[in-house]
Amino acid sequence: MRLKRREPVTIVADTARLPAVPVRAILRADIGVKRIWASAVGATILVIFAVLGAVNSAEVKSLAHPFATNRFSGADTAKEPDPIPSIEELRREAQAGNPEAEFQLGVRYAKGEEVELNYESAARWFQAAAGHGIARAQFDMGVLYEHGRGVPINVAKAADWYLQAAEGGYPLAEYNLAVFYARGLGVGQDVTRAAFWYRRAAMQGVVQAMVNLAAIYDKGGGIPGDPVNAYAWYLTAAASGNQTAQQRVVEMAALLPPPDQARAKLLANDIAAAIEPRLDKAGIATNLGQSDQ
Repeated sequence: MRLKRREPVTIVADTARLPAVPVRAILRADIGVKRIWASAVGATILVIFAVLGAVNSAEVKSLAHPFATNRFSGADTAKEPDPIPSIEELRREAQAGNPEAEFQLGVRYAKGEEVELNYESAARWFQAAAGHGIARAQFDMGVLYEHGRGVPINVAKAADWYLQAAEGGYPLAEYNLAVFYARGLGVGQDVTRAAFWYRRAAMQGVVQAMVNLAAIYDKGGGIPGDPVNAYAWYLTAAASGNQTAQQRVVEMAALLPPPDQARAKLLANDIAAAIEPRLDKAGIATNLGQSDQ
């Protein structure tokens, strides 16, 4: 049986302007952010990013909702989608050791689709899939341990799972791992490593990673300040519609000498050229991580 690979829904907000939202966001919660509906999933997942303190006073946070599916799988979206397997089919395949079935069964339990919501069962099947090298499942195990869903809260284990998924090239894990290094969660605080993983995520189209990386260069905390690199990354994020980046571009344009602005624009063009082929090849939406505030 060929299992359908689902598309996730990613909705982003600046948490400095919003009240706290629980991990399982209320469907259609009226909090003033753009909503995107996935026909295959039939539900809204709220994903919250925060902006680094150099831009405003918001605390940097990792993704608030687990169970993001494979936006980054590289599936050919032009093909006719496969039928969504039943819970019985998934159980059969998962019990036979099919890694994709293990992962999707975990998603069903995590979201309460065709089964009663059960984070313990979700953790069991995510861990099985993660053990087979499914990076998305490794990411979800990290989120479960970070937020204490189905397993005890353990930020060190969360960091380890994020690292495994990040080393497998999963952009959301790269982003979360960068946040952990930036804040010293489960790992030693290390701005250099945070910048490394923000860059990895940014080069795969995670716009908020671009903003946070720009803010590190802007602020220079832990690494030397670099206004040219900061301006280049703000320009890149601003081109994707991020309003925080757009505001900082205006502010920096009034202070940065014209030669440095010219260098930054050339660098931003190089960054965009490096990102776009990856997005086209993998079929990743260019607005991932884009703030609507």
